[in-house]
Amino acid sequence: MVFGVVEYDFMLIGPTPSLNFEILLNMKVLNIKMAGDIKEGRALAKGYSVILLLLTLLLCSTEGLNTEGQILLELKNGLHDKANFLGNWRSTDETPCGWIGVNCTHDNNNNSVVVSLNLSSMNLSGTLNATSIGGLTHLTYLNLAFNELTGNIPQEIGEHLNLESLYLNNNQLEGPIPAELGKLSALRILNICNNKLSGVIPGEFGNLSSLVELVAYSNFLVGSLPNSIGNLKNLVNFRAGANNITGSLPREIGDVRA
Repeated sequence: MVFGVVEYDFMLIGPTPSLNFEILLNMKVLNIKMAGDIKEGRALAKGYSVILLLLTLLLCSTEGLNTEGQILLELKNGLHDKANFLGNWRSTDETPCGWIGVNCTHDNNNNSVVVSLNLSSMNLSGTLNATSIGGLTHLTYLNLAFNELTGNIPQEIGEHLNLESLYLNNNQLEGPIPAELGKLSALRILNICNNKLSGVIPGEFGNLSSLVELVAYSNFLVGSLPNSIGNLKNLVNFRAGANNITGSLPREIGDVRA
């Protein structure tokens, strides 16, 4: 409630009146006005706080999917799922752990994290979303084989430092093999055969110290094999035929079965 300033006129008979009385009255009226303004402001602030709380609760109830689930939905958005294999990938779930092709475990904070993604033989087409594929940092197994994927292999896959198995074979992937894959020191199996990959086998592959199997046949790879392949002391299966690779196997390769 807002009070207007009231004007008071006094006509006193006698000696000249003091102005103190008039000043006190005006101050009292102003105090009443200020008190009303403050009370109204507090009421408005309380109302805004209630509205903000309700909005927060509403957002929490409608956006319950965790971060890795949202990342997987971004990946799905770049794909064409003709047979609707990914039909149960829903934004209304709390986690993606019940989705087709997804397996989870719990981290040290008891949060659900995706460790395995197997979308092989699902008749998927389209390209791999680089941002989303790089966000699944807990992956140990990634299988996208036997689909119709096109475009480049995202270099962001090289950020999956826990990855042990990577299957990208039997797609239509093209372009060079990312040198960033050489950062996958835990990788044991790499299969990229039957694609349209070009360029050379990166020298960084010599850093794949855990690699047991490297399959890269039926692509458009060129050049000679890097000598760093000889660093792969655990490699027992290496297949790179049906390419345009020149030269011979580096002497550094030991007991590799080519």
